[in-house]
Amino acid sequence: NSVKKPELHKRIVTAGQDKIAKSQNPQKGREVVIKKSKKGWILLRSGEPYYVRGVGGQIQLQYLATNGGNSIRTWRTGPKTKELMDKADKLGLTVCLGLWMDHERHGFDYNNTDAVQRQFNAFKKYVEEFKDHPALLMWGVGNEVETNYTNPKVWDAMNAICKMIKKVDGKHPTLTALAWPSNHVIKEILQRVPNVDIIGLNSYAGLKDSLREGQKHGWKGPTIVTEYGPNGFWEMPKTSWGSYLEMNSSDKAKLYGERTDLIKNDQNCLGGYAFLWGEKQERTRTWFSLIFNGKNISAGVDELIKSWTNKYPRNQAPNVTKLVVNDKLAEKNVELMPRQIYVAKVNVTDDNSEKLKYQWELRHETVAQSIGGDIEEIPPEVKGSIVKIGTNGTLKFKAPNQPGKYRLFVYVVDTQHKIGHANFPFIVR
Repeated sequence: NSVKKPELHKRIVTAGQDKIAKSQNPQKGREVVIKKSKKGWILLRSGEPYYVRGVGGQIQLQYLATNGGNSIRTWRTGPKTKELMDKADKLGLTVCLGLWMDHERHGFDYNNTDAVQRQFNAFKKYVEEFKDHPALLMWGVGNEVETNYTNPKVWDAMNAICKMIKKVDGKHPTLTALAWPSNHVIKEILQRVPNVDIIGLNSYAGLKDSLREGQKHGWKGPTIVTEYGPNGFWEMPKTSWGSYLEMNSSDKAKLYGERTDLIKNDQNCLGGYAFLWGEKQERTRTWFSLIFNGKNISAGVDELIKSWTNKYPRNQAPNVTKLVVNDKLAEKNVELMPRQIYVAKVNVTDDNSEKLKYQWELRHETVAQSIGGDIEEIPPEVKGSIVKIGTNGTLKFKAPNQPGKYRLFVYVVDTQHKIGHANFPFIVR
């Protein structure tokens, strides 16, 4: 279902021509510069305007490249980076290559000059290794290092890294990704990090304001949206017992589309990287995930493709409209009795609805309180809870024996690995 679209043909041919040029001069990197035009800021890659239609993640790169995406973002660099860069280059994709600056909240001490120097030296090796790689687009120096920080020396360390990149490489811009471009953070960057070229914005429900915020506080350079997607869990309502209410895959998909268009219409923004091209447990395993089990592609991707190419893919993900338990929505703060049988129903529309597969899971609610994307464990499944999976999206299930907080998940998969999903938090008293 990844049909080559006529409007992409030119881009694919160009990527092929790029490869021929590169094979004749393999060690020549592609110079990337930032330029102010009458309309706003633009990136020039080998002299040609380059707008970032990107994702954060490293899987399904062929699918990305043939469906209008052109760039990926990584958060850190390591032993597998060379293989990833080579693969991206073969597909005509670029890479915003992450250098993960350690965080004070994880125990790193920016007063420790030896530790700071070791981090700097490690990054310098990576810059020397990849500065001439044809897939390199820019350097991502630090991700949300300002989260819960107290020591301003983190900015000095960042500036030293960016300055080194300009000296050692000099052909690719530097970027740092912020959780929010607050007045305090922008002032610190303007004073202490003159060698950073681009501000990256990790922004969800607040994206529209985030795009203006940095300029309001004096940032005159370009921005890139380094993470965006649905509303974050911290931006959503909770049940009366404190579980977050999560949108279904179709409602999230609309936000991916709207926010990609919002980025496109901002003259100072060089593009965006949608989050997350893969899957990750963050309060739930579905919250930011666009691709499941490495292959099942959600409706959010359909909307990205539509924004990138002006055309939906031929086969779209199942459209999930609502999930109820005993005819009640999750907003109603549903309480269940231990060991009782209940009925869940998910409403779905799809062109081939008779061929859909329904997968149900009942899990304990997460107890994680992590911030900033820190690692969380996937909560365990409640064994023996699924009584009968019916046709047309119905489920009979048994409420757990133990009182506590739980969440029911449903995944709806079509025959071409497109997926819709929803979940329902409830409590057993």
